[in-house]
Amino acid sequence: MKSNRKSRLGSSKRAQGTRSLGTFAAPLAKKALGGRPLALRELILSWQTAVGPEFSVGTRPQSISRARAGEACLTLAVDPRHALAVQSDSQRLIERVNTYFGYRMINRLKIVQRTIIDDDDAETPLPEVPVDERDRKAINARVAKISDERARAILQEMGELISARRRRRLSLQKNDIAPN
Repeated sequence: MKSNRKSRLGSSKRAQGTRSLGTFAAPLAKKALGGRPLALRELILSWQTAVGPEFSVGTRPQSISRARAGEACLTLAVDPRHALAVQSDSQRLIERVNTYFGYRMINRLKIVQRTIIDDDDAETPLPEVPVDERDRKAINARVAKISDERARAILQEMGELISARRRRRLSLQKNDIAPN
């Protein structure tokens, strides 16, 4: 007796045998990338391979729009730190994208400045800033009334972290470095 209910794999027939991983990965990638055109999906998934490490750091493809027949514009989100370098080398970037696809797909590049966090940036430690002794005493005075030792210790640590973060931000501003 056959069942008309859909199986976990999405078809009305029961799955028999093994199925390739691509059968599962393609629908998941399609959901993750939304209704974007196929060329843009391919470019997003293989951005570093397509343009190389010098252009992939601090950049992300956003959209591909076709203004006229045969002309396409790649909208690229670029971290402000890399915007000038990408702008000055935009023709080389376009050539790399076109070389990756094997034909002249992109004619123009539109740069939109956005903060891009790369894996390398996430691992860069912030400079250590010690907690000011005045702040530590003020925090101690505020949490001294809490009877639960564990809660008091947690709040003390939290206060010190907030104080250190504030001091770090101030020191970065003084050195003219943008905080994360």
